Amino acid sequence: MADSSGLENKRPRRGRSATKAGTSTSEPKTNAPEISSNSLLRLNDESLQKLFDHLDIESLCQMANVCKRFQPITQEAFSRRHREFVFKGRACKNSEFRRVLCKFGHLITSIDASQAYMADYNELLDASAIVKYCNNNLESVILQRATIDCDAFKPLFSRLKRIELFKCEFTGNKIDLFKNCPNLEIFSFHADFFGPDPLNFNYDRSIGFVVRKFPKLKCLGFDCNYVGFATFFDLLALNPHVKEIDIAAKSEDMFIQAIAEYSKNLESFAMHSGDSFPEEQTRKGFLKLSNLKKLQRLCIEAGDEIYGKLVGPLMDAFAKEKVPINYLDLSEFSIGPNDIKSILKLKTMKVLLLNNIEKAVTDADLVPLATQLPLLVHLQLDFGEKVKTPITVNGLVKMVKDGKQLKYLALVRVQNLKIDKKAFENILKAVQSRRNENKLTIDINTSSKKTTTFNVPEHVQQASSAHLKIRYSSE
Repeated sequence: MADSSGLENKRPRRGRSATKAGTSTSEPKTNAPEISSNSLLRLNDESLQKLFDHLDIESLCQMANVCKRFQPITQEAFSRRHREFVFKGRACKNSEFRRVLCKFGHLITSIDASQAYMADYNELLDASAIVKYCNNNLESVILQRATIDCDAFKPLFSRLKRIELFKCEFTGNKIDLFKNCPNLEIFSFHADFFGPDPLNFNYDRSIGFVVRKFPKLKCLGFDCNYVGFATFFDLLALNPHVKEIDIAAKSEDMFIQAIAEYSKNLESFAMHSGDSFPEEQTRKGFLKLSNLKKLQRLCIEAGDEIYGKLVGPLMDAFAKEKVPINYLDLSEFSIGPNDIKSILKLKTMKVLLLNNIEKAVTDADLVPLATQLPLLVHLQLDFGEKVKTPITVNGLVKMVKDGKQLKYLALVRVQNLKIDKKAFENILKAVQSRRNENKLTIDINTSSKKTTTFNVPEHVQQASSAHLKIRYSSE
């Protein structure tokens, strides 16, 4: 917070005249406070701009109230650093949100309040200030547990490129809220079917109003759990041109079939099953993901033991259909030696994240992930609690040396790995032998300090920081 103790609130007099008994003198008003020897007002605008660049948003709001001269300078500082405004934290207040938008709303291009938790948990974020103060440059809105006045927001939504709403409450006529959104490129909708007040039986939980055709839509996010799946299918049918889909849903056949049928141009697909389990599982249905011929990015949770065993067949299907997967994130799947062999067929892979690696996997199985995928730059291996990790220092050195493009390697919950000064130097030599400028970062996370250790002097690490950085942590 800037120190404003040097600013005096008294207004200066332009002159004094003799007063007589019973008479009074008038003091002409001015917009600027008196300039004292230690006042901020003695600084020129360039110095004030540099100073204000170090203030947080709340302090900028307060400085904007000091005088008219400060207002444009605070606006310039806000415009440089906070045009993409993020309102987050715990114990947030609607008054704080409104004050920022009142002062700087005309400068804001995006608002993200998805991580704002109100001081009163039962209170919702009052989003009306967005409509009132942010009509000029706003392109993106991300809100969580906010009140949406549909009649007020309809004109605003018709201009936005990005709308993400999580568990919001809608008032007014919501039927036509998204009727005309010609510019919308990113749309994510997650309803709260148990709120905001489970005892309010008059609360309208229907979400059919989101089913619209958005001509420029590229990214679609949706919560299909509970009762939202039919709405999602209708929305998808109207927007087959989407390139990215991120859904919370049971990982069962009907979702995969709908996506494979409607989304022929899909390039990125993420499915988060959470704690739910599929009611229908067939190997044939799951493998229909290979029908997405343009798919490049896949993030999926198995959600069930049956799907969890189908990594190998799915990778084989991708390879057979020449699906250009370059980003693969598999969670809650059982990754065995044969599954790794199937993954190695996907030569387009750049980012690979594997969770739940089986006990049967050996050092010889893991090394090829770095050495036989020529484009791989990011590799993360999660071994789980009960796996006595087979990765050795020698295996790690070979992964680094022959993984020509590798820039990041994470070993999560790794066991039986000991890195001392000698091992560190061997890994460093392997990095330097690649003869490229790619720095390598290795994250080592362990739940067993007894079996996995990292004992490398700090000065040794610092001396090699231009080529190698190893970060060690324990749970």
